[in-house]
Amino acid sequence: MAHFMDLRAFILRAHVLKLYRQALRMTRRAPGNWEGKEWSRQLVVQVAAHHGIV
Repeated sequence: MAHFMDLRAFILRAHVLKLYRQALRMTRRAPGNWEGKEWSRQLVVQVAAHHGIV
């Protein structure tokens, strides 16, 4: 049973990392003159670090 839960945790982590990378891509693709571009990128990184994702 524990092995099954480890697999589920692994799959969940993969999905979270995929969402994290997508969020970073979105902030990179934002228009260069958008004022919140750097702030939003920093927010994504900080939230991920706080939750131990990266």
